[in-house]
Amino acid sequence: MHTESRLEKNSQSNISTVDAMPNEVGKSEEPEMSIREKIWQFLGIREIHLSLLGSILSEPDVNVSFFEREQLLHIGKMEAPFWVIDKAIIVDWKDEKGIITRSEVTEQECEGHYGMVPLIEIVKREAQTGVSLVILDQKDRFGIPDEAKVVPEVISEKGTDASMKEYIKAPATLIIEGKCFALPQSPEDRKYDIDFKTYRKNGNQVAVTRGMGYIVLSEKVHDRMIDRAVVQDAD
Repeated sequence: MHTESRLEKNSQSNISTVDAMPNEVGKSEEPEMSIREKIWQFLGIREIHLSLLGSILSEPDVNVSFFEREQLLHIGKMEAPFWVIDKAIIVDWKDEKGIITRSEVTEQECEGHYGMVPLIEIVKREAQTGVSLVILDQKDRFGIPDEAKVVPEVISEKGTDASMKEYIKAPATLIIEGKCFALPQSPEDRKYDIDFKTYRKNGNQVAVTRGMGYIVLSEKVHDRMIDRAVVQDAD
């Protein structure tokens, strides 16, 4: 499937539907797919209501960018099998950013938990959704080159409030939306706070997490912290 990336400036899409225009022989071309249609086709599900981003998708100045799993793994430091986000869509408008992701939860991940998806697996996916948003925002707005890694770590210094709304059985397809209300204004301002809501693919809300905090580390600082942690564990 063709993807659109804000890292490739020529592929940005404005949220509007192009009216059919007659061609030279008097026939009408098919209207261009709307942004909403592109989003749900990319995610592979029917349209569901999004509480955080639903109204934003009707704004005239919204842009969206599409990322497959391989692209997300390429720009971040996490690797499989720990990385569990399959698709991501960045929603960009005015001075705010949002994200929509898709992730599968397997039965193996929920073994020992009555076959139900535990909240910790959902929060893990919300956290990685936020990681995707932070990395892509840093690269988009501050010109960080593709080969340079930025490492968002969850810190939640304001206290994260996570709650389960509906219990679901594995395997399950989850759709996560996240919204960042106050983007950093410079590379030196490295903190993000993001709210999340998670849904089943039928649109039922599964969980809500508010105030998940992130701090952006350089690859060098992150690797130094890992080396220090390994040495301390050995002691």
